Amino acid sequence: MKKNVLKTLLIFVLVLAVLLAACAFVLLFYSTMPIAFAEGDEQDDTQYPFYVKAAVSNLEGNEFAGVGTIVVRGAHNDTREFLIPESYFIKIVQNVGNMDQIYEVEYAGLTLYIPMDTTLVPADVTFKDDEKFYPDVTLTLAEGVDLSTLEGVDSALKKLDDTYTINFLGYAADPETPNLIYVKATSDDGKTERFGFVPKSAFEPFNIPYQAKTQAERDELLALKEQETPTPPAGSLPAPEGSLALKIILIIGISLPAVIIVILLFVPSRHDEPVRKSRGASSDGRDYDDPNAASRYQSDRQRYDQSRSYGAPRDGYGGGQPYGGNPPYNGGGYDPRMDREVRGYDPNDYDRR
Repeated sequence: MKKNVLKTLLIFVLVLAVLLAACAFVLLFYSTMPIAFAEGDEQDDTQYPFYVKAAVSNLEGNEFAGVGTIVVRGAHNDTREFLIPESYFIKIVQNVGNMDQIYEVEYAGLTLYIPMDTTLVPADVTFKDDEKFYPDVTLTLAEGVDLSTLEGVDSALKKLDDTYTINFLGYAADPETPNLIYVKATSDDGKTERFGFVPKSAFEPFNIPYQAKTQAERDELLALKEQETPTPPAGSLPAPEGSLALKIILIIGISLPAVIIVILLFVPSRHDEPVRKSRGASSDGRDYDDPNAASRYQSDRQRYDQSRSYGAPRDGYGGGQPYGGNPPYNGGGYDPRMDREVRGYDPNDYDRR
């Protein structure tokens, strides 16, 4: 009885030790795993300022920058958020150690903020004082547009006119308003700046180019790609473009008729039988492969042989019988007159020689 109790107690202790070790491992793992940049004292090792780049989704395929994934907020106390375009950078100035737990960010000459839980990957890049890491795109109002009548225009921007310079900053982060863009409007005298959202359709069509460093990377990539692709010889057809499925369909469409033609050329048909039979006919129109024709040929041959006669024996060889009442020629042998007499046979019955 005591042995069973001790055994049970030992098992309980071992299970408890395993559970405690597992809990300690989990706590240790999550306490050391970084979340963006860890909060509190973990920030002391971070070297400010540094740059973070908005990732590019398809550098080779897309000619212009699209919507990025980095969200910023708070231009001039505006708490609304917008997305910076791909390939551009934000400059992380410092960690603001307040209750909001945010980073202070520099972008387009503005002081903005991003949440602390944003994943930040420092970019190994530096910029000169006159080099811009943010978009420098000036927008032009579409002809006849009255911002005061458009839906979605912020109240601070409804009175914009040609006396303002309007610069693109980013895209609306709210998925329910993808048509809105975030802009900065500066008066001609530089004394007034207004920020807010405006429908993209309020401006003349525009594209956002890649940031200069990224554009250089794209140009190099395309040049390398062009070198790897051999130039076709002059006069040759261009390489087919399109999807893989379309190429497969074209190959099948070309190959299948060729296979059918080859099969039709080599498979015998019933129409070939008369052709093969006709090959057995002689030059006089007879088919000696035909049993009936062969029988007639043998009868004609026998009749011809029986009609021939030979003269007197010469040198011990037979004959000596007259042919047609005429004396044998020259005392024996073959009488050519016989051949002339026999020539009256029908030429269709025997081939002449």
